[in-house]
Amino acid sequence: NMTVISENGLVGVVKSTTSSASVVLLMNDPTFRVGVRVGRNQSNGVLIGGGGSLYTVELLDPAGSMQVGDSLVTLGSGNNQPFIPGLPVGVVTKVDRTTTTLTQRATVKSYSNLGNLGVVSVVLAAPASAPISR
Repeated sequence: NMTVISENGLVGVVKSTTSSASVVLLMNDPTFRVGVRVGRNQSNGVLIGGGGSLYTVELLDPAGSMQVGDSLVTLGSGNNQPFIPGLPVGVVTKVDRTTTTLTQRATVKSYSNLGNLGVVSVVLAAPASAPISR
């Protein structure tokens, strides 16, 4: 239950460990979920893994909004596990404008290229305060 990052942002979460290795659930896994915040207006939502390089985000607030180009950062979890706040997640590439849902839904492109990872880091401790993304 620790955050895994690359130089570009969120990668996933540690699910299990041995003395020499860790199993990481990557953010593109269809079972992956993480709370996110829209940098422009601080609206909260949930990012859902899509199995590829694109993700879906659903806002939690009916009054919230997203637009193409909005940056998303992690919202953070209780006691900063599994996710610490303020990590870059991705950018909104398309907003679903249908009226069949109460809140907005959008397509997101991750900042981290999960198909070409080199060095990743496990976050051992969260910062004292979450950065505010604009």
